[in-house]
Amino acid sequence: MRINKSAVLEFFDVTPNYEEEMGVTFGSHVSAISGLVGEDLVLGLFLHFWNQNKQQEGTLSLLNYRCSALESGRKLDAWLKLDRAEDRVNVPVELFKVEVKNWSYHSIGMRQTLPIDADDAETLRVSHHNWNLCIEAERNHETVYKVIEDMRSPVGFDDAPHRPVLCFWAPLLSNQQAHVVPYFTIRNSDHILDGVAIFSASLYLRTLADEFVDIPMLRVDERLKFLHRMGIEL
Repeated sequence: MRINKSAVLEFFDVTPNYEEEMGVTFGSHVSAISGLVGEDLVLGLFLHFWNQNKQQEGTLSLLNYRCSALESGRKLDAWLKLDRAEDRVNVPVELFKVEVKNWSYHSIGMRQTLPIDADDAETLRVSHHNWNLCIEAERNHETVYKVIEDMRSPVGFDDAPHRPVLCFWAPLLSNQQAHVVPYFTIRNSDHILDGVAIFSASLYLRTLADEFVDIPMLRVDERLKFLHRMGIEL
């Protein structure tokens, strides 16, 4: 599915005047649109990032959306499968257990806009602010920290190692990060999320030169088919 980089960033990170431009109000549509496309947008951008920038480790693809904890009953959002590159055939297939948070400027407590043309200083300021809200704030611990729980391996992958990954829409960087990067792994033995990889879809999308980007958004395609079947054309 093809997305418009500037329009997506504007919708989730800024406060555009859609009423003046399109004749529609904005606030009442945010939750509905986020529910329709949010998780798949973030997952699709993570897959795009990996397969454009990390292919030396292998090709990443969606395995399924059923990711359940062994004991607590909590669920994550997706299993991704890392098929090794040809020169690493002796390294076993690895699974990414992924939790997606499509929290954006419009989410409760965020309220930090980030213009499309923001410089690194402003990007770091907002990203550190979002880190404190999304990762460190106690109210989010249960929904975020579940990524470190042991998950039930998909059928046929009992021996595959699991890599925990938190994928956010929000521009987000740990307070120790002094440079803007879309993907990093927490290396802090004192932090409960030590070893967890963090991805920011917003920060990644900002690095792309092309205005239009093709990403996989399987469930969005399926949802549009349901709407089409009901005679609702978009």
